[in-house]
This record gives sequence, structure tokens and C-alpha cells, in this order.
Amino acid sequence: MREYLFIDDARLRRLAEQLERRALERKATRVAATLRTILSYERTSEWGVENRHFVIERVVEALREDGSLGAIRPMNDPSMDPLPTSQRAIDEAIAARGRYIYEEMIAEKVILHRSTGPAKDLPALAIWISDPDESLLEADASLVAHEWDALRGSYLYLLEAHWPDTEGEFPLLSGLSALQMVANISVGVDPLARGHQEQWEPFGRGVAANPIEKLRSLGITTGEKRHIASMYRVRLVSNEQKIRRGDHEFRTHDVLGYPVFIEEL
Repeated sequence: MREYLFIDDARLRRLAEQLERRALERKATRVAATLRTILSYERTSEWGVENRHFVIERVVEALREDGSLGAIRPMNDPSMDPLPTSQRAIDEAIAARGRYIYEEMIAEKVILHRSTGPAKDLPALAIWISDPDESLLEADASLVAHEWDALRGSYLYLLEAHWPDTEGEFPLLSGLSALQMVANISVGVDPLARGHQEQWEPFGRGVAANPIEKLRSLGITTGEKRHIASMYRVRLVSNEQKIRRGDHEFRTHDVLGYPVFIEEL
């Protein structure tokens, strides 16, 4: 049995309900019947640890059959050429590849202790951070001609919590990095607020440093890097991050995802 490090039961249930309706609409009766069965577990004692693996497998299978599950992190696809830069182009690219992503990765769990506002009832805010694909960064670094160009590749942040008012339609907002949105949630301001700090974009293009180093000002505890897999919903994609390569600083991407589950491999 796999070890699940995190499961969002509420999101898993809502996703199964949505997929059941879509399966019925396209007359995929076998898929719909399976989803109806697993939804019945939630109303009984059978919605337990022993059945979660089965439920997750069926939901992943239904997402694949529905064409809604991607396998590559946004802005990490080497075949995406040129990279989309506008809000509409990024949204269309993500929609074409699937708003949900299933991905294996190396990630480090970070605990933010200074949670206030909507997060004040949580003892801490947990986030998994995965670095960009180094091979993509190195391949693109020699091609960037302008300081506004962004390197292919993206940091990923998997947040073990979410709020309904952050479920926006578009996955990109100009001037807002995904890490800034995480910081906003942690300190209790509007998740979509921009530039409320004295320093210019300390969680985005204002500092060329690893996201974990940027979060230290909020008070964090870090763990060891682990090999995990997660299925997550893409919430925000930005090209507002900055990374250093040798003597040069480059713009790059970051992604905020809401995990349905995280498992250790």
C-alpha cells in the first residue's frame, strides 16, 4: 500500500462528482457507475484509509479518460515553443494539456509558522516546493536575449490548504508571482494582492534566490527532500520569478497547485 502524505478528501469528493456528471453527458456509463460507487463510500464508514487508494485510482483514471489530466508541469514542456506569455495564451495552453496534473518530483516540505488571517486557525501552513528542471533552465539560458524573456521551466508549490475565494478563472495574473500568493495567504492579506511590501517584489522578480530562502522572513521550518507524486489542480502560473545562473539573473516561472493527494514513492 502506498503511503499518502496528504489527501484533500473534500476536493477528491467534488472532483468525483464533477467527473460522474461529465461521464454521464458523454454516455460513458461504466466510468459513471464506478464513480457513483466510490461516492457512496463517503456516506458510510467505508470512506476510510483502506479504500482511499482505490478511490484515488478511479478518479485519476476518470480524469485521463475525460482528457483533463496532464503529465507535465506548466511551462516545463520542452515541446512548447514558443513559450506563451500572455494571460490568455497561458490559460489556453494549460486548458489544452489539462488543468489537473499528475507528476512525480523531488520536493521539500516547508512549514510556515506565522499564519494569520484565513490561515490563523491552522497550527501551521504546509507547502511542498519543487525546483525547476535544470536541463530546461540551462538549455534556455543561452537563448534569452532580453531581460523580460523568461527561461523555460518552473518552480512548483503544492499548498496543503486552499480557500474558495482564491479559485479564479485565469491561472496567470500580471505582476503576481505564485510565491507571493503563498506569502499573502500566510500573513492574512488578499491572496491576489500585489506589492504590499516595502521591498519591490521580494517573493518574485525583486530577488534572485531560491523560494525557500525568500520565505525565511515569514518564519519557516524545512525538512528533507523527498521523492513524491502528486495530482494537483493548477491555480496560478506566473513568469514573475527570478533565478541566478552563474553571474547572470534570469526571469522564470512558478506555479501554485492545490494537491488532491501527495504520496511518497
